[in-house]
Amino acid sequence: MNSEVTEEAWPDISLLRIQVDRSAQWFKRINARPFFSREPDLDWCSFFAECCENDSEIAWKGAGFVDCVSEELEHVELRLLRAVENANQRFRADLRIGLHNNFDPENAKRVIEIIKLEMSLAATGDNEGSPCRFL
Repeated sequence: MNSEVTEEAWPDISLLRIQVDRSAQWFKRINARPFFSREPDLDWCSFFAECCENDSEIAWKGAGFVDCVSEELEHVELRLLRAVENANQRFRADLRIGLHNNFDPENAKRVIEIIKLEMSLAATGDNEGSPCRFL
């Protein structure tokens, strides 16, 4: 393993903003879509979505937004911040496993490249933010 790069070098993703759109179905409802400090890795998005899906305090939709009313937006933001923290922790733990897998040294090299790429992306930043790209 490359001792210069560890899972701790991977920069956290943060919630940059929430884009609010009127629901296409219901007049008083809104769709609150989280945008992040950079385009998240697909695995990170999976961890984030799982946390949101398991949160009984928000109505997470598989298309990547929360269905709510305007008055709930502040609470929704707090729940999304918690999901971001959880996804960051889980992704970092996943990187740690990949780096310390002695049975597949090529995997450790790939993880190091992911960390270096994410460090570069975090340094450049995207002022508009990026949502998760769900398949």
